[in-house]
Amino acid sequence: MSLLEKPFKKAEQEKSDTMKQPIFADITLLLITIIWGSTFVLVQNAIDFLKPFSFNGIRFFIAAIILIFWLFLFEKKQLKQLNKKLILTGVFIGVWLFLGYATQTIGLLYTPHPKQGLLPD
Repeated sequence: MSLLEKPFKKAEQEKSDTMKQPIFADITLLLITIIWGSTFVLVQNAIDFLKPFSFNGIRFFIAAIILIFWLFLFEKKQLKQLNKKLILTGVFIGVWLFLGYATQTIGLLYTPHPKQGLLPD
């Protein structure tokens, strides 16, 4: 391989790598869209059996359990940084997040199925 061919080989390799990135991004966006869209169907079916606050309480409780296990398994260093201010800040943000989800879930009770996809999740 001559000195002139090396830069061209490197440029071709970089071009090949950059071509793969948009495909990965498109597939990832498609997967996220499918998951996001399916949550409306799941929430609609769930609120047929549970009241919105009960459903969201269970939803947040399961998420908290999963996050606690994740912290203990993979992020033990993060546990050492916990303090009262950090926990209170997390509770404050969590309450607002819960209220947002609760409002949206109550809205799903009164919104027809075709229009539910327009609601932000």
